Amino acid sequence: MTGTDRNHEADYAAPLRDLGMIRRALWAVLVLAIVLPLAYLAVYSVNDLRQRQVQASEGIDRLARVAQEHALKIIDMNTELQARIVEGLDDRSGDDIARDQRRVYHWLARLVGSYPQVAALTVFDSNGTLLASSRSYPAPNLSIATREDFTGARGAWPANYFALPMHSDVADGEVFTTSVARLDAHQAFLGVVSVALNRDYFVDFYRDLIGPNKSVDLSLYRRDGGLLARSPGTGDTASPGSTAPTPAGAKRAPIDPQFEQALRDNALSGQIHTADSGVDQPDRLLAYRRVDDYPLYVSASVDAKSITAAWFSHMLMVVAMTIVPSAAVCLLVLFSLRRVVAEQQAWERWRTEFAMRMASDQAVAQTRRMEAFGNLAATIAHDFNNMLMVLSSNLDVAHTKQYVEIDTEIASISRALDAGQSITRRLLGISGKQPLNRENIVLPVWFRNSKTLLQSAAGPVTQVLYDVRDDTWPVFVDPRELELAVVNVVLNASEAMPDGGQLRIGTRNVRLPDGQSELSPGRYVVLSLSDNGCGMSDAVLRRALEPMFSTKPSGTGAGLGLAHVLAFCKQAGGTARIESSEKIGTAVRLYLPGSTGAVAAPVVIPVGETPAAMPAGDKPRILLVEDNVEVAAGMSAVLELMDCHIRHAFDADEALRLLAEGEIFELMLSDIHMPGTMSGIDLAERVRRYTPNLRIVLMTGYAQELDRVNGRFDVLAKPFDLNVLGAIIADLRAHPGL
Repeated sequence: MTGTDRNHEADYAAPLRDLGMIRRALWAVLVLAIVLPLAYLAVYSVNDLRQRQVQASEGIDRLARVAQEHALKIIDMNTELQARIVEGLDDRSGDDIARDQRRVYHWLARLVGSYPQVAALTVFDSNGTLLASSRSYPAPNLSIATREDFTGARGAWPANYFALPMHSDVADGEVFTTSVARLDAHQAFLGVVSVALNRDYFVDFYRDLIGPNKSVDLSLYRRDGGLLARSPGTGDTASPGSTAPTPAGAKRAPIDPQFEQALRDNALSGQIHTADSGVDQPDRLLAYRRVDDYPLYVSASVDAKSITAAWFSHMLMVVAMTIVPSAAVCLLVLFSLRRVVAEQQAWERWRTEFAMRMASDQAVAQTRRMEAFGNLAATIAHDFNNMLMVLSSNLDVAHTKQYVEIDTEIASISRALDAGQSITRRLLGISGKQPLNRENIVLPVWFRNSKTLLQSAAGPVTQVLYDVRDDTWPVFVDPRELELAVVNVVLNASEAMPDGGQLRIGTRNVRLPDGQSELSPGRYVVLSLSDNGCGMSDAVLRRALEPMFSTKPSGTGAGLGLAHVLAFCKQAGGTARIESSEKIGTAVRLYLPGSTGAVAAPVVIPVGETPAAMPAGDKPRILLVEDNVEVAAGMSAVLELMDCHIRHAFDADEALRLLAEGEIFELMLSDIHMPGTMSGIDLAERVRRYTPNLRIVLMTGYAQELDRVNGRFDVLAKPFDLNVLGAIIADLRAHPGL
């Protein structure tokens, strides 16, 4: 065997000569084939159980949220019905209503309309005697003087009182009532107006919402723990298509102590893990939500045992699927161990030939790689040499001509640079901008979470002081770009204070009118970062925001920091401004549009008060564009209570017709999804072109449409709190013309 052969043997065949090592490796594989699947099953089982628990938690929270919105819609409608009845009856006595019972009956029947959840509308006098009902005429001789809903409503005025479920002779079914007291101008008690709600309406809705999942239930409670509706009912073991509601008239079902404490604390929402909670059954995961400001709560719970049972069933399948391939691997390893000895002699004959072939293949591959690399290097060197020649020769010509009549030379240089850019693209690859990931940023929270980062960027000798107001409007920006912009300013401030100093960071809300700035009129958040460093000269200040401009020594700064800050602000719809004085300091102010996707501080109008009138004494004129008649009617009613003048348009075409006819409005509220050829966004864009001063607020239930709006219009995501609408009207009154 030659020396070359011995080298091949040492490089390729010799390591495989140790059959003992192969056997040890196979035994290691055998052990791993057993241990690793077991470890995987252990880790997977824990993670899977945790994930199922998280999914169950999120699932019941979604159910509770839907049930909350459903209950709020129904109760708000009831409140409106009661208000209309109380207003319609005015201060009429019980005798007057009794004498006019037939007309009151027809009026109440019309009010009920087609609401399936309303069983009856009833009016009682101050003694609890039934005066009129939407169910029958004449009204039966009935008194509720000692009943909970009558005494409760009398004591709860002006709020609604929600009674426990009962069998109503008037409503002819299982109901629970919402009652409100009637008072005359002297606050004397005149009686009660009651809305009886079909309990089965809530039970059926909850049953449809839950679907076939028998381990989940939905409930509606009063704040004192009284159970109003529940599906499936207590002890329900029937098929998914049936329910067994809790017996009517139950005074108070036992509930979990943690849930009871949450009700007493008037908590907004939460989740608890119940244990032996009576009506809620042992060991359940429960999510609850308060129904706005009403003394009502909805809860959704799931049987914890069902989560474990589903996890256990799934794990049996995973174990079976894991054991089969693991057993196959073990058998294969055992078979391989037996074949190692038999293959030893064949391997000894084959190894030399294999080593030589591998060495030859590697040599050929190395030769080809070097040839390709040489070709590439030669091509690049050739191209760059050509460009350098073009640049060098044309610059010499330009120098000789003393920089006159050099258009042709400049064109040659431009073409050479274009070629260089092309080669750079080929060498570095094609890169593209990543889309911005914008979101609503609450600056007080953001700065609290970023203090460590900013202090690190400022350095140990710089004191960072914060004056970030809690009422700062949210801004709709990319959080990473915001962080980079702020850090760039902080780094510049730190370099301006090498011996230490103070960096003050503050925010304030401003409203820019039209014509007083290069920015569009509207709400802006001014983020100010000011230091007491060396400051800038006038010449430096004029160029501070220019790209590639830097006062640092050559090679130590790219001059992109403040340029990026300006680009970030403009991309967000704002701008950046710098004020600086030498030996005094520098202030960088970032103008970012205040996000109007949600109102930061809702305005609540107290009972008995009306919104402030506009300065001119006129009612705000509002154009409501909404194809849903019920939604439009509800919003119109609310806006009229806010002392607004409403014009309703069914679609975009009708809205444009009203505007074309010369009607003037201060605010347009438009849904995004509407019938016809134009959406709400199309309408807003067209109106903005011809009526730039008209304030526009869009409404939608579809989050994906907000990307197209891109901050150009205010957006309310359905369903929204009516306080948000109140805040908009209050803002409209406070700032007319903006």
